[in-house]
Order: sequence, then C-alpha cells, then structure tokens
Amino acid sequence: MSSSRSRLRELGWTAAVLDRFADLRAAHQPARVSGVDDAGADLVGGSGAIRASHGGALLRAAAADTAAWPVVGDWAAVRDWPDGRVTLEAVLPRATTLVDAAGRLVAANVDAVVVTDGVEKLRGQVGVGRTVALTGPDDDVHAALREVLRGRPGPQDGDVAAVALLRHVGEERRAEPVGGAELVVVPGCGVVIALPGLGAGWSLLDAARQRPA
Repeated sequence: MSSSRSRLRELGWTAAVLDRFADLRAAHQPARVSGVDDAGADLVGGSGAIRASHGGALLRAAAADTAAWPVVGDWAAVRDWPDGRVTLEAVLPRATTLVDAAGRLVAANVDAVVVTDGVEKLRGQVGVGRTVALTGPDDDVHAALREVLRGRPGPQDGDVAAVALLRHVGEERRAEPVGGAELVVVPGCGVVIALPGLGAGWSLLDAARQRPA
C-alpha cells in the first residue's frame, strides 16, 4: 500500500467514502477537514496538510443549503488550479453528524463520542480508521489528547494555561494551538476530533436517516 493510501486509511478512508468521491476524482483530490474559518479550511490528505480557500462550487451549494458548508470531520473534494490556488469545491455526503443541544452541526463522520474522565476511556475507543469525538472540560480534553499523542501521562514541559496539542501530519508532528473543534490524527490509532465544552444534550445521528447512529 502506498504511503498516500495508508495515510488516507488512517484518516478513515473506506470503500464507502471512495464511492461518494467517485464522480469527483477526475479533477479533485480527497482530504479531510481539520479546521474551518471564514477564509477557508485546513485539511489533511494523502500527501499531508492542505490549506484551501472556499471554491465557487462550494459557495453556490452553501448558498442554497447551509448544510453544504464544511465542518470538522467532513471528507471534501479539493482542487489544485494551474495558477497555484487550492480550493475546497465540495463536501462529500456524510455518514454521521454530531449536533449540539441547539441542533447546530459541529462535526461529521464520527464513529463514537467520548466524554472524557481520563485517558484510558479515550484509548479504548481509538483505532485505525475510526473517528472519535472527544468532549468534556477544556483541560480534560487537552490532557487526554496529550497523553494519547505522546504516549506518556503526566504534565508536559512548558504546559501553561493556553494548551497546545500535537497534530500529526504525514511524518511530522508540530505544536498547534486549539481554540475550538479540531481534527487530530493519532499516529496508528485513527482520528480524534477535539470538542472541548460541547456540553450536554448533543446527539450523534445517522446522516441519511437523521436518527441516532
């Protein structure tokens, strides 16, 4: 298996995702959304980290239906243009959606939700190809992620009130400050979506049937 395919598999790439991407593959590459802002999105694909602006096709789709707007965890179709631009053109159909108590979509394609009370609970859910949403108090979420990513418990050098997580992209790890929802690849253990402060009343839904997954 190529390194690109191996990375996609670690991100949760399956035959079902491939089927959803099939009509777009001629002009696009697949990638998974790790963060979204007003200017564009951060994604992770088979070749590593990608920064993409919002493409015209996405903007038209979102104008007609706000559900077309990307959220963390989405699989997306990304296009590279001859002039060097990189755009996110479409969000692939979702398998599951995670909504908060107000019904707002906060993450997609999640297999399980862990309300953290310690790292062992998270370790019991992560695995290659799986996506786990991790929520709870900010400090607990960040601590559980640090322990899983670094493979050892306890406080880390330089820990301060503003917590930095380690994001793994390709063969690199780098410190990355986290403010809200963010997708983090755990090497050899799949994907964790950090959702500190999600609160009670959330629902994990089957996207097609809009009932509990």
